[in-house]
Amino acid sequence: MKAELNYNNCFFEISELIGKIPDSIAVNEEEALIEMAVVVKRNVESRLNRSSLDDSAKNYDGSKPYKHMKDDVKFTVSRDRNGGLYAKIQGGKNTGYKWKFLNDGTVRNGMIHTRATHFIDHSLSDSEHDIGSIVDRTISKSI
Repeated sequence: MKAELNYNNCFFEISELIGKIPDSIAVNEEEALIEMAVVVKRNVESRLNRSSLDDSAKNYDGSKPYKHMKDDVKFTVSRDRNGGLYAKIQGGKNTGYKWKFLNDGTVRNGMIHTRATHFIDHSLSDSEHDIGSIVDRTISKSI
């Protein structure tokens, strides 16, 4: 008794399925990126403290009420020139310029003026597990 196994067809089908994965992932990419941005935004907000200024203080442009950094975290999901999606998590109009000073700290006359908090780095680190889960779930949906 003789049995023949034609494995070339099996490899072709597997190769074809693997070739369809990038297109399938692209369909779910924006939804997954928005979900990731929400996770990072939440972690940034949890790392920021409300400043000691009360709401009667003015913003840098003179407007009131005072906007705390924790309450002014925004995110957008956009496409770059090449069509690739990216998420941007940043401070709003009234607080965005403060991020670099709080994250990296400042030095005046050789002395630390504002101690660095590295809240951006810590927020991204806090988000790694959740982002990995989102990526795994997106890939599972796409297969």
